[in-house]
Amino acid sequence: MDIQFAHMRLSADDAYPPLPSERAYAVVVIAHEETSAFWRRGLAERMATGACVQANIWGEDSEDWENDINAANALAIMTEERAEYFPDIVVSCQSMRPIDDVFDFATAHMGTTEAEELSLLIVLEIGTPAYQHNLQAMAYRSAAEFGAMARLAC
Repeated sequence: MDIQFAHMRLSADDAYPPLPSERAYAVVVIAHEETSAFWRRGLAERMATGACVQANIWGEDSEDWENDINAANALAIMTEERAEYFPDIVVSCQSMRPIDDVFDFATAHMGTTEAEELSLLIVLEIGTPAYQHNLQAMAYRSAAEFGAMARLAC
């Protein structure tokens, strides 16, 4: 399986990033800064009514992120705003672990989802990191360890 990797850097409470609505994707949220509950819920709703099938969270407000994504997913299913051909969003919180574990978990579980063609991993990096992490290298290493080839999305 080839994994396409897209990395978006956002400021906390900035404009929402463009997310696919027709192509299944996994997302890794790296929250270096806290966000407002309104903004976090709005982004969670976009993921739930779109094509997100896996969300992995690391950083600030991780439990709030997890709760908001689960709530948005449940609401999108109840109101039939979520497309039937995308499975429910599987959400995991990795904040008590080293940052690269979130990539290990994401890439290891991309092949176990019910989505037919899950090959896109989107990293949403929110805020300015206190330490420089090479997130792209972490994602490539994790993909290689779990038998997948990674390439950078255009």
